[in-house]
Amino acid sequence: MPERKSIAIKLFAAGLFVAGVACVTAIAQRGAAGAAMAPEDPKPVPLKITRRDYDSKALLATPPMTESQIKGRALFLQRCAYCHDGVGQPTYKTMGGWIGGETVKALGDDAFKAFVNTGTVRMPSFKFDLDSQQMDDVVAFLKTVPSAEKPTQNQLDGKATASDGSD
Repeated sequence: MPERKSIAIKLFAAGLFVAGVACVTAIAQRGAAGAAMAPEDPKPVPLKITRRDYDSKALLATPPMTESQIKGRALFLQRCAYCHDGVGQPTYKTMGGWIGGETVKALGDDAFKAFVNTGTVRMPSFKFDLDSQQMDDVVAFLKTVPSAEKPTQNQLDGKATASDGSD
């Protein structure tokens, strides 16, 4: 959490720096009348200053997922989604079954990790690709994936899209 605040403060400071550079540039370009002067045009051009208000609560709010879940999501997208995630696939038909929170709950954390580490005839073993912390991160992410994201039978049959919500 302190790391996120630190990042937010650094982003805010960078924004202030950019705004300061823009102000210094505008002041340097001002003519005697206090307006910006174009080098080839002697007429003063009015300087327009815009203001943007930020919702600091929303900007500094904790994201809906923990850092571990975010890392697990990235790993899942890199290593697992191609075979196990129907979302984004034109036919929803993938090489492996859909995986979500219900899958991890049904098998249990340790059995799920052992299965992924061992692999099958069709699925490669990940025991040399993912260390125990990465595996914990993937499991943490999968626990956040609700059953509602599982493709319906109509979607699997090609009769519906993900956005129409039909079953």
